[in-house]
Amino acid sequence: MLNRPVRYRPIPLSAAREALTGLGLEPYQVTHTLSTFSNVIAGNIQARGSDLPALLPAKPRPVRDQILQALAAAAGSS
Repeated sequence: MLNRPVRYRPIPLSAAREALTGLGLEPYQVTHTLSTFSNVIAGNIQARGSDLPALLPAKPRPVRDQILQALAAAAGSS
């Protein structure tokens, strides 16, 4: 693992809009992203299940395993 703390710091949607606009995104991309953020904050976007296993040829691997594998590969290439 990274062996360092990761903190969640919520920011106002106005600050998120400013940051996204500063990245050079198209206006519709900024609006769509802010809409997604708003829905997540309101609790309207929650996974209740997944169709992914039915779509993949093999059982999905845990994301944590993929992250650890990528970190190990990056550390080995340094």
